[in-house]
Amino acid sequence: MKNKKRKIILIFIMSIFSIALISYYMVFIRGFYAESDKVVGPYTGSAHVDDFKDVEQWQFGENKYGQIVFVDPDKAFDLAMEKYAEAINLIYDNYKEEYHLDKFSKKNYHIYMMLGWQLPTDDEQIRKQGVKLTQFLDVYENSFKRWIYVPGMGWERICP
Repeated sequence: MKNKKRKIILIFIMSIFSIALISYYMVFIRGFYAESDKVVGPYTGSAHVDDFKDVEQWQFGENKYGQIVFVDPDKAFDLAMEKYAEAINLIYDNYKEEYHLDKFSKKNYHIYMMLGWQLPTDDEQIRKQGVKLTQFLDVYENSFKRWIYVPGMGWERICP
């Protein structure tokens, strides 16, 4: 009987500990889905979106937070990989060792967004491609923001 009680208490304590760890992970590390990828209407903000207006894969709208988001971020990303390939390759070739870069993907686009506007080239067309890549990725990341609790600041919507 005593052994059974200890087992129940141990299971209860382990369950509480597991719930606490999962809660900590979700609140402070992973965050909660912010529903930011859902288009709720036409975009009415002031972001520069002329490059996205006439391209089918880059249809955009406004999310419930007033930010511009793509209707289909996956199609938009695939087209950007094609359209900005020269800039992406130049970023990779120039910064792969310094920043330990992997090939451009949905998992590492943040670093390419940071480096896109500062390409070391004399080719003005590729330099403009890098700037446009950065603008594209700025819109693209709006589709994946999550709510995370930041101690001292409260709940913030950030891109993981």
